[in-house]
Amino acid sequence: MQPTPNRPAPPPAADWALFSKVPGRTMDYDILAGSLPAEEAVWLVRAGLTGQPDGPAEGQPEELPWFTFVGGPPEQPASFTVSAMSWSDARDGTGQVIAPSRLLRLPWPVVAPATLGCRGAVALLDGLGWHQLTAGPPGTHDGQPTPLPDLPAGRPEAMAGLVEELGFDWVAGTAAALLDGAQVVVTSAGRLPSPYQRLAVADAICALLPYAQRARLSIATWANHRVPHTIRLSFAARAAANQTEASLEPRTPAVPGTAEGRAYLETLHRLRDKGFTVAQMVGHLAQQRDPALCPDAVAARLALLNVDLPAAVHEEIRAGTGVLDRVRWVLDHLGGWSALPDPAMRRTYGLFLGEQAAGGPRRDDAATTLALFWSPELVGHLADRAAPDLAAGSLTRIQAWLAVEATRPAPQRTLLTEVTHRVTGRESVRARQALIDLLVVADAADPAHRLLLDDPTRGGPLVLAAAATETGPPRINLLADQWQPLLPAAHWLRPLLLAAGRAVPVSAADLAELRSWPAGPDELVALARGSRAWPALFGPLWPVLADWAARRTSGSGEPRALLAEAAGTRLDETALARYDLVNLLATGTLPYATGQAVPLPAAYQASFRAGWTGPELAPARRLLGISLIRALTGEAAGVAHLRLLTHLVDLAEPDLRRETAPHLRAHLRQHSVDWRRLDLTDEWALLVGGWVPAIRALAELSRRGADAGTLTELRGRGADTETVAIACLDALAAGATQEDVLEALGPWLHRRHPDQLADLQLLLLFRMREPANWQFAERLLWHLTARGGVDPTALVTTLRERNRLVSWLATRATELHPPAGPHPPEPGDGRSGLVSRINSMFRGQPNGQDS
Repeated sequence: MQPTPNRPAPPPAADWALFSKVPGRTMDYDILAGSLPAEEAVWLVRAGLTGQPDGPAEGQPEELPWFTFVGGPPEQPASFTVSAMSWSDARDGTGQVIAPSRLLRLPWPVVAPATLGCRGAVALLDGLGWHQLTAGPPGTHDGQPTPLPDLPAGRPEAMAGLVEELGFDWVAGTAAALLDGAQVVVTSAGRLPSPYQRLAVADAICALLPYAQRARLSIATWANHRVPHTIRLSFAARAAANQTEASLEPRTPAVPGTAEGRAYLETLHRLRDKGFTVAQMVGHLAQQRDPALCPDAVAARLALLNVDLPAAVHEEIRAGTGVLDRVRWVLDHLGGWSALPDPAMRRTYGLFLGEQAAGGPRRDDAATTLALFWSPELVGHLADRAAPDLAAGSLTRIQAWLAVEATRPAPQRTLLTEVTHRVTGRESVRARQALIDLLVVADAADPAHRLLLDDPTRGGPLVLAAAATETGPPRINLLADQWQPLLPAAHWLRPLLLAAGRAVPVSAADLAELRSWPAGPDELVALARGSRAWPALFGPLWPVLADWAARRTSGSGEPRALLAEAAGTRLDETALARYDLVNLLATGTLPYATGQAVPLPAAYQASFRAGWTGPELAPARRLLGISLIRALTGEAAGVAHLRLLTHLVDLAEPDLRRETAPHLRAHLRQHSVDWRRLDLTDEWALLVGGWVPAIRALAELSRRGADAGTLTELRGRGADTETVAIACLDALAAGATQEDVLEALGPWLHRRHPDQLADLQLLLLFRMREPANWQFAERLLWHLTARGGVDPTALVTTLRERNRLVSWLATRATELHPPAGPHPPEPGDGRSGLVSRINSMFRGQPNGQDS
């Protein structure tokens, strides 16, 4: 964890200089271009000169390119300068090949955080694509610094691997010798590594020194032993007089010549013997980046000894004896959080500072330190500690930490977001309510709000917790006031707020957002039940309620409980239709509709149809159909129930007619007189089948015939006597009762002349084929004379006339065609009984008058 700067650093850039000649011109090497002042550029170039190449010397110890690294002048701010001398194909005016030196001065604040080494600096220089002999890097104008890419952080473990590869003893001795102030020369009895491999060797040696030493240390990948120079660490064929040699082959380390150098080497070995790994030492030394704190060998050794101080302070904290000043010193002087390689150690330090800032005796000093070393990892540790506090309803610590965080730039304020991550994953309503108390006073731009609003699995349960407040101002109102201005066009929060009793407009898009959250319907219904927001639940929130109810159609008592809670609530007709639909699923009843006359109100009809056919109830539609039929049929069902049944089936699902028709047929079989009161449509009549279509056809004939005044009109209306007689017989044959036929025939009978009535009687007599149906003729006769309102005398007179005509025709037929044998007897099929009853109407009349 590194301290986060208070303001963003400017984009990194580096000064540069080109030490070269102009091709074709007779001249000395000079600064041809650059952004550095000429005097400073010349000083840096001359500080790194270790000879003059005679050629590219490929495969030789003096092989080009030559890389040099120098710090700035002592009076200048610390810097790290890399220079590369290379061979070219160009020649000057004397015919000499030009070997330009390209120099890049890297600011210490840029290289130190990345612990940039020799290899990294050369890679940075090579990456510029700088090959011009008379100009600077591509895209960089003379006099202007060249921009740099972001530098990757150093990898101490990789550097430690180089140390191990070269040998700890060799690297440690050579590094300690550099602290003497002497010139150390790396040689080899065999072949020296290539120029780029020498960079790795130099980095390994420097890795066992405080990184701040690079600000004043000079390094060269080649130095001619015959050329005097001031380079502190170089590679050469042999060492010159007064130079300290470190041989790669055979592997012989340099030997420090001063007490300070030897003390540093002894410290390195002692730490290793104590159990510190090379990686730990390298990592610790890489964090010692302040040149002012590491000016010499004594300071370097003290910095090395501090590798053990963080552990000692860590143990003090764990023992309860931690001291704020010692914690601050470790972080201030050893590289901040990177001085603590162990995550558990960083956690202990961070929580110690947090506890001290929240309630320690020097809370202001602790808060200052906490703010200075504020980091994402520290925020995570503080959030871990705050979560159980919130579950206990305590806000003291988190409020103190939020106050510290408020001194940081807005993009770094993430503590509330991290606490939100931890609290919303818990089941504790108390923790969520405590979080709400923090949210409602937090800045609207705090990312915690966005986290909750963008994720209903986190924000939804928080809304439920807000609605569960027992005392004080309702948290749901405070939360809604904070969040509503932040909502986009469609959002899951609006339906929940409506369910909680807030007057919030809700769109279909809002409901779709809520239902994309798997627990959304359950949470919304629970919230609405708690706030008794029944008009909202059966109104704008119906799609969610329907989805919720459709998924609870098998053995769940929840819908029953909900309906019981909602009973007696004043709802409009649209909501009442939905109330009935949920009742159908849960209780198999229609509480509202069964008490209403058909047709139901238009608003109810539209809502019932939309709810039944909507996608929300699709999974339960089969159950709806079964429940609807069962609710309105059976032994207790009357005409009103059956009329409501056909009305709702027509309204919601016409495909149910075939399933419903047998129930109607069964009812009419027991209560045939109800056929007219059911007011069935033609389609229903055909589906019910049996005698209903025939009796309806007869009733229609009777109605048309009742309005006809003359025989012509009667025939024109298709209701003449013969047609009516056939319709009566068809109805009887289909199973209609005599009473049903007489009732249907009534309008026709009451408007007809006795002649037509007599004709109807005779047509029925002569068309009947089943003896049982002869009873109908007798019943019709009785009906006409006893109940039909017809003058019996007129009817008798007409029947006598028909009798005389029939007798005369029979006599004439016998005279014209005498029978061959005796006269056959009357058939014994019941017809003689009817004839006798008709003849009785003519009692007391002489036979001659009947013939």
